Amino acid sequence: MRYGLTGTMSTGKTTMVKALAEHDYFKGKEYKFFTERSKYLMSMGIPLNQSSTYKGQLVFFAERASELMQDNMVTDRTVLDVFAFSKAAEKEIGYGRVNALEHIKDELKGEYDILFYVPIIDEIPMENNGIRETNEDFRRLIDDIIRREFNAYKGRKYIIKATNLNDRIDEIVRYIKGD
Repeated sequence: MRYGLTGTMSTGKTTMVKALAEHDYFKGKEYKFFTERSKYLMSMGIPLNQSSTYKGQLVFFAERASELMQDNMVTDRTVLDVFAFSKAAEKEIGYGRVNALEHIKDELKGEYDILFYVPIIDEIPMENNGIRETNEDFRRLIDDIIRREFNAYKGRKYIIKATNLNDRIDEIVRYIKGD
């Protein structure tokens, strides 16, 4: 099974994937958990956030594609996220190139067994980890694009409703189990 958490920056996706990796439901099962690749990619000189480029977004799509080659995985970013950053940088990247990236997104998105949308919790301020974008307007723009993509997604999907970590993890596991 392939589970993807999707949402804008600083919504808790990475924290949740790390917590899921420790959850009893996943113990003894051969799952791969993918988190925090941005630091590595940034160290390679790949532009992030509002500095996105066509080549950089191709690298991010390739990362998501490599995750989707795993039979059992949980990731804190999906092709919907990558496309949102591409779409937000459409002026710089170019309409035709973003259109090409949209085709990649459309080809890959159906490979997730479940997509979980992680909404912004207004009471929780954005965390500056030295990599993530901290511009609130940009954060909202990315969220708007991801929500549109998520709402249009025809596969199995779920919106996380809980606001604290333990409840969120329980909610995800219950949904996966079909409870």
